[in-house]
Amino acid sequence: MIVNTDGTLSRIANWAELSEIERERTVRLLVKKRNLVRLSQQEKEQGGVADEDKLSALKAAESS
Repeated sequence: MIVNTDGTLSRIANWAELSEIERERTVRLLVKKRNLVRLSQQEKEQGGVADEDKLSALKAAESS
């Protein structure tokens, strides 16, 4: 799943057509890094989110 700049979610349309190496790169670059940046930005725009309402990915990124 991809987090769009407006906070909505979408799928990678051609996922089934990607090779294994392309999938790994996509997950590493898009899903992990870019999504965390976008989730953090959404949190800032909303004025913060209570800890129990945060996504597990965002919690993990903050604790590391």
